Amino acid sequence: MTQALPVADRSQAWRYARSLFRTHPGMFRATIGLHLLAALAGLAGPQSVSASWSRPSSGWRTPPS
Repeated sequence: MTQALPVADRSQAWRYARSLFRTHPGMFRATIGLHLLAALAGLAGPQSVSASWSRPSSGWRTPPS
């Protein structure tokens, strides 16, 4: 169990990526698009939560002390 796993070098990885893009261009674009949407959602989520906590609604009150 001490054998190393095979690892592709840079040219092999790029060659494989190009072949995937040529054979499945629509799926490749969809994958990139979904990753982009996920990244944007990851950036927008904390912003919206922060905005909702920093500007409470007018009906919100602090409890009496």
